[in-house]
Amino acid sequence: MKKNKLLIALAIASFTSGAFAADDEINYSFSVKNWNNKINATTTTGGSITTQAANAPVIGFTARKGDYFVSTSSLLDSSYRSGTVWLGRKDFDVTLGYRYNSNISFIGGYKSLTFRDGSYTNYQEYHKGIYLGVAGFHMVGDKTFLYGNYWNAPKMSSSGTSQVDTVNSFKLSNYELGTGYATSNSTQFTLGYRNQVAKDYNVTRSQSEKFTLSGIIFGMNVNF
Repeated sequence: MKKNKLLIALAIASFTSGAFAADDEINYSFSVKNWNNKINATTTTGGSITTQAANAPVIGFTARKGDYFVSTSSLLDSSYRSGTVWLGRKDFDVTLGYRYNSNISFIGGYKSLTFRDGSYTNYQEYHKGIYLGVAGFHMVGDKTFLYGNYWNAPKMSSSGTSQVDTVNSFKLSNYELGTGYATSNSTQFTLGYRNQVAKDYNVTRSQSEKFTLSGIIFGMNVNF
């Protein structure tokens, strides 16, 4: 029973299925992470910019029962700078998951995010939509595990607070790979690499834009 509780804790920490028998007990988890990442933006007309690395806090809450789980997470308001250019980002997710087998889960959810340009026009873009993906989990020791996930939002709706730019056909994809270690049944630490790619078409400027956010993500997960 003690090992089963540890496996449940590790599975929740890795945000995937885990190698444990499904039961009717509801398990909860709270996580705090930091994503140290930078933005690389390019356009089809030749423009490009790479910001300095920024620390983006991410908080999350997960509830699991049997083969199903639901999770919410939020990337708190974070700012990125490159010279006089200033960009902002924040988002919120709600995810539903189903354990397909002991190591793989299917996930789907709703994401809303905001990009801000505070350098010239104080323009804000709002994007929201549905994403689908898969998550994996594998034990490599009594307290150590590997994890990974990938999801894709192929079509998100867009709006803005200014008429300066009009954006449509916004797409977003994400993958994360990492490892974790449990100090106890209730506390786990994770370390990984997260990469997000956003693509859109700017109608006003008649150009496609690509934003890549990548960097190390680490944090702590607490079960209760």
